[in-house]
Amino acid sequence: ADFQLQIEHALDLVGRRLVLFIDADRQCAPPFVFRQAQASSALASHSTHALSPEAVLAVLPRIDHEAPPPAFVLGVRGESFVLGEGLGEAAAGHADSAFALLQELLRTPEISHWQSLLSGRVATGSS
Repeated sequence: ADFQLQIEHALDLVGRRLVLFIDADRQCAPPFVFRQAQASSALASHSTHALSPEAVLAVLPRIDHEAPPPAFVLGVRGESFVLGEGLGEAAAGHADSAFALLQELLRTPEISHWQSLLSGRVATGSS
């Protein structure tokens, strides 16, 4: 687990059939959001110290001449982002809800199944 995505994380995508980025999210609706990610070169800057999943996907063809694999983002609603602070009660509940979806994703790691869980473009957990 890393705190921030970097350009070199694109190398972790080489040869993958399906990718899941999991991240704490300050702005998503609680308890989580599940969405498909698309490469976006507009978001890829070699001068930044942290990249979005979309930017990491855009870097792969530049370094490996390979199209990025299908990718999804599971954004779990966070409540406080103070370094060293533990999970609060609400955030722990959000993580538990997201973990239930994660287990389902890992049971059937197929793009069509993951897309069926999107509920249109975005699937949100329900508390």
